[in-house]
Amino acid sequence: MNIFYSSDHHFFHKNILKYCPRPWNTIEEMNEGMIQRWNSVVGPDDVVYYLGDFAFGSVEKQRAIIVRLNGQKIIVRGNHDRGHENLKAIGFQASCNSMERDDGGRRWLLIHNPADAAGTGHKNVICGHVHQHWARQTNYMRQGMDVINVGVDVRDFTPRTMAELLAAPATPDMIDAVPARHRGRGE
Repeated sequence: MNIFYSSDHHFFHKNILKYCPRPWNTIEEMNEGMIQRWNSVVGPDDVVYYLGDFAFGSVEKQRAIIVRLNGQKIIVRGNHDRGHENLKAIGFQASCNSMERDDGGRRWLLIHNPADAAGTGHKNVICGHVHQHWARQTNYMRQGMDVINVGVDVRDFTPRTMAELLAAPATPDMIDAVPARHRGRGE
């Protein structure tokens, strides 16, 4: 069994192709491409910690996607995800607002929006929410936090293991380069 991390697929989100540079022309192509990339690395017995913003649309539409994705899926709710009961109805094994877990020799806070970790005392954070703005920062918001973005827009639309995430180069604190809507709560 392998452990993977991912976030921000935004399945069925019509405007995401305008907001983020994704290599597809239509939502249908995007959905299929991301399902293929997920299943190319995640096996049936693997676990994926999903850090929010899974999909738009009805429970039935979202369930039709999640049943095609390999592995057990645990979600940390994002700002576009509905309530915990809805996420379980879609097919996630568990749903929460944040969680802590050990991986790669460290204790990590898993949270959707990295700005919500500021001031918590956590030094290792795995997040989504910021899309293509950065992949990893070692001094996030000038608080000395090592923050790794697992969003698909910086991970070739593919879930990644901790070893892969830790091998990614870090960028300096980019608080001034990140749009304000990605620094605060919500989007």
